[in-house]
Amino acid sequence: MKRKIFILAILSSLILFPFGCTQEEKDIQLRACSFNLRGVISGDKNERSWEVRKSIVANFLKKHDIDICGTQESAYKQFPALNELLSEYGFFGKSSVGEHNGRVLNLVMYKKSRFKMLKAETLWLTSTPNVVSKEFDSSEPRTVTYGHFFDNKSGRDFFLFSTHFDHRGKLARKAQSKVLMQLIEKIAKDKPFILVGDFNSKEESEVITYIKSKPYISDSRTISKAKPIDMPGTYHGFKGHNNREFKNRIDYLWVSKPSEVLTYEVSNYSENGIYPSDHYPIVCDLILK
Repeated sequence: MKRKIFILAILSSLILFPFGCTQEEKDIQLRACSFNLRGVISGDKNERSWEVRKSIVANFLKKHDIDICGTQESAYKQFPALNELLSEYGFFGKSSVGEHNGRVLNLVMYKKSRFKMLKAETLWLTSTPNVVSKEFDSSEPRTVTYGHFFDNKSGRDFFLFSTHFDHRGKLARKAQSKVLMQLIEKIAKDKPFILVGDFNSKEESEVITYIKSKPYISDSRTISKAKPIDMPGTYHGFKGHNNREFKNRIDYLWVSKPSEVLTYEVSNYSENGIYPSDHYPIVCDLILK
């Protein structure tokens, strides 16, 4: 009798949690961020300078307890400060112009204690993704940087993609959106993923409509369980609440289906009226499935 009970108990555990997996291991719960992090630019003076902003950037990430983040417009010259002030984070990215001193980087940042980076790569949003290149009317080369991660908490792996579409070329943005989605399909396959970036496109644009049309991706703001916390737009030009000119969402955070978005916030974090960048970061609590 005891033997039968023991066998039934084992069978029940295999049905509920096959091969030793628990429900917690199946889902990846984390806090993600999309952040157009303005780099080191000689014309940026006073509160816009990187020397002033670097500690505010670090404080933002720490106070919001960001697990993983994709940035745009970053620079190699920011690396020393990131290493010093955010030593708990690892990061990766290559300049879109292919030069080590280039300023246009899409970085992937992650907590080293929680995630193990399995692979990281920067690709160009053209017909030759492995070559520094630009096409159509793009003002400069545009890239996507991705990281493939193993999550120590859930025992699962996932991807984060960070990108920045061209700010001038209308034809280029359309082409870049198609190349991007092709790359995600090829790289992530059936794994959960997060896509963040500055798409330089309004919600009603052809670019965003095209991305939304893909059956495997969701806009985090649209599916957030909690009411989204918004600002008038995601770009503010260091003006914050005083910005009256830019009122469109051009920065986005997407998730693979059937993931859940618990919260969505366009953060207006500042210190003494000084903002960490000229864009508001987006912060979301996610459950990747």
